[in-house]
Amino acid sequence: MHVVYSLEEPPGSFSKSIFLAGPTPRSTEVKSWRPQALELLERKNYDGVVYVPENRPGSKEPVI
Repeated sequence: MHVVYSLEEPPGSFSKSIFLAGPTPRSTEVKSWRPQALELLERKNYDGVVYVPENRPGSKEPVI
């Protein structure tokens, strides 16, 4: 599984992908649901690209 977060370049080629659309927390008090979704995809051995419209965890970039 190849995870692409906001502001990151996607891979040059791929055969399948998923975009994790849905509500994005705008406060640090609200946890994102996307890490759990990534865990579920990993457990199912998903081998495509996953686009996450959030900053990579630990990123110093401003929240998009």
